[in-house]
Amino acid sequence: MPTSHVPMQGRALPSEFAVGPLRITGADQFPLEEIYCNVDGNEIVLRLSGHFDSDSPWRGSSMVVFFLYRLPGGEAAFQEGIERYRKDVPRKMVNLPDKQPFNRLVLEFDGVAQSWQRDCFAAGPRNLFQVYQSGGAGILVRWYSQRGTMLDHPLLGQVRDSVRLVEGQWHEEIPQTVQSDAAEFEDDEEDEFELVTSIDLREEKKRIRAYIEQRVAGYADQENFGPGEPTDPIGLITLGFYAEQTGYIALVFDTRPDAEVDGSWTTFIDDDLNVFYVTEWCGLYAAIVEEQTVTMTDHLGREHIIRDNEISDEDLNALFGEMLTALMHELRDDGTFAKLPLRPDAFLVIEEFDGRYFWPTYETRKTEGAIDG
Repeated sequence: MPTSHVPMQGRALPSEFAVGPLRITGADQFPLEEIYCNVDGNEIVLRLSGHFDSDSPWRGSSMVVFFLYRLPGGEAAFQEGIERYRKDVPRKMVNLPDKQPFNRLVLEFDGVAQSWQRDCFAAGPRNLFQVYQSGGAGILVRWYSQRGTMLDHPLLGQVRDSVRLVEGQWHEEIPQTVQSDAAEFEDDEEDEFELVTSIDLREEKKRIRAYIEQRVAGYADQENFGPGEPTDPIGLITLGFYAEQTGYIALVFDTRPDAEVDGSWTTFIDDDLNVFYVTEWCGLYAAIVEEQTVTMTDHLGREHIIRDNEISDEDLNALFGEMLTALMHELRDDGTFAKLPLRPDAFLVIEEFDGRYFWPTYETRKTEGAIDG
């Protein structure tokens, strides 16, 4: 299972390369912070990530993720991938920050042959998905930006203009990066995260508890940054997390009268307002990808030794997610959340950014997740 996870400071992609059914040109000009590529049988994941400075309209994280499937062997995984993200689709039409509705033509690649079937859906204004399918390949594309507009986004727009779909092509080689003497993109931090080979999630749980207690105690003192009107009562508390890239948890309070699990929390992630960084998680993730031996102690004190990257993304994120779920149960049961202005039917969920962990189930979110239950 070849995997590559490369910080891009001082490096660039080759100007042209192929992966799966994609032909990408001009890739050496992409403003990237890191790339991730994993080849596993009939599936390839290619993630192109950027991070923009605080003075940019697109401040924060952005990414384009290609989930590529060779058909017919990867058909089941293709459909599962689509359903994983489609469950977050809101019932109402999604309007982009660009002041126009989302439809199939938004961020569509140029020159797509009629033989490709096409579909699209949106989990939020800055969390967009496109689906392409031919006889030999299925493609799920995720476009995400933490801030700013989508159509003229410096990373998303360049990727859109650079990708072509080639029917009948399937390349499994991971793109190799090259040294860049004059990178157009600079990160705020010169030093990349360090690899981490040991972590105790019991200690992480204590740190995150202190952060959440602080947020709850200070809720009345600042304007809420989340879906809905700041002065309305809270209907949904989402504890989102992302270990694979950057490493953070985001505590988002949703005050919409019809607050629902629809991915809206991902558009309200702010470094200064609701994010707690756990960069060690990202360092641990990177060490696993580099096939180093890693020791994780879960929230129950059980030790997990991971060698040679022999753990799935879902199982790894479950270790983080189960710790966060246990913590949220404690905070609910000890009355911490009762200090907030809650709706009578308020509920809570825990969700990994890429959908690799979710508690409870979608069907039981308002019963098992009920805060006053």
